Amino acid sequence: MTTIAHESSSRLPGALRRRLSYWLPAVVVLGFGIVAWQWVLPWLGIERFLLPPFWDVVTAFRDEREQLLKGGWITFKEALAGFVFGSSAAFVSALVLARWRPFGSALMPYLIAANAVPIIAFAPITNAW
Repeated sequence: MTTIAHESSSRLPGALRRRLSYWLPAVVVLGFGIVAWQWVLPWLGIERFLLPPFWDVVTAFRDEREQLLKGGWITFKEALAGFVFGSSAAFVSALVLARWRPFGSALMPYLIAANAVPIIAFAPITNAW
């Protein structure tokens, strides 16, 4: 009976050691990144308006919490509305193209060409339109 209790208590440090060995490299890289952000980038001459030091960002999150939450809520609602409108338009388009096969066949080369263009390239095009 003591061997079972001894084995189960020895599993915990082994599991903890495995988890630590799994997460430790990521935590170390994160720590080095924050140190570089706070002290190395200003030393390299990076302007504060391009990339402020880490502690300035933390302070801004603390001091401007209400304004950031308000802006985040607005952004969330706009993103959700865009998702709903885009999904609805895609659903209706799929129904139309499935119902009228010749129309879908005529549009297929253009749809394939549009799919081949990276999405980031559509922003300037649609902005110019």
